[in-house]
Amino acid sequence: MTRISIIMSVHNEAPYIRQCLDSVIAQTEKDIELIAIDDGSTDGTFDIINEYALRDKRITAIRERTSCGQIIRREEARKLAKGEYITILDGDDFLAPDAISSALDRLQKTGAASCVLELMLYYGKDDVKRYSVEDFPETIDGKTAFILGLQGRLHGICVEERRLYDLVPFDCSCSLYSDDNTARMHYYLAGRICFCHGKYYYRQHRQSETHKVTIKRFQYVLADISLKRELQAHDADTDTLRELEIHRWKNLFAHYKLLRSNAGQFTPMERREALAIIRSGLRSIDFRLLPLSLLLRPPYLPARGIRSYIINEELYFAAHRIYALLRPGHK
Repeated sequence: MTRISIIMSVHNEAPYIRQCLDSVIAQTEKDIELIAIDDGSTDGTFDIINEYALRDKRITAIRERTSCGQIIRREEARKLAKGEYITILDGDDFLAPDAISSALDRLQKTGAASCVLELMLYYGKDDVKRYSVEDFPETIDGKTAFILGLQGRLHGICVEERRLYDLVPFDCSCSLYSDDNTARMHYYLAGRICFCHGKYYYRQHRQSETHKVTIKRFQYVLADISLKRELQAHDADTDTLRELEIHRWKNLFAHYKLLRSNAGQFTPMERREALAIIRSGLRSIDFRLLPLSLLLRPPYLPARGIRSYIINEELYFAAHRIYALLRPGHK
């Protein structure tokens, strides 16, 4: 069995793909395979990957003529993987030479099932920042890792045992955000997580879909619903479900505020779609799990229907405006 499979879904990554592939070839761990699926690229990305595959038998290049999304292609690549461990690499990102060996070493020494790589936000050659400056202990339990992921304090770039993907394959329910679900569920089921200093360089694009204000942003709410279903399917404990419900309830307000604050950027049809998504999220909330201290705080007052929810939020915004007008020093 191959030690580790690196899986990749790419779409129009020609400007960056050589740096990515060079970083794979340069790994100090040599017992690897790279499975790269081209998701309907039109800029020559596949030709570059195939060029590398012809030179290095560890690389498998697969071309799909039509584009159906990164998550679906990742799952297809995952099914082909033969490695004892699996990790993900995007075509515009790259790895430090010791990234894989560092992770495998920590996994062996700690007995953990998943090792978190050190995520570096890459804005340019001379502008690189750590994703987090928070220091974690050598290992943490999976439940804690799941909650840290919800809080945005722990990312999902890791090397992990393939059995975790057998338990929870890639969540293909949404084209955006649902990949975070897979990583968080793997942390929860892994039992124990470790950390290494192997660096993953995550290229930052100012115009990425997750930064734009579009209707696609509301897929986050749908991904949250999917994550709840997955937790329930694995008989998650009440405390973890409570943490997820708190996150989801706050996230609903964040998306209603996004819709309200950027009303001019959404068509009437998109606004109806966004409200329908918020309604779906609202219907799936279990208010019994939410702490009373949260439910008594505007704008998180409970609401069973979309109309009462909107009334609550608009009263909150009206009160906020009145307070701002009455505040001493206001002009």
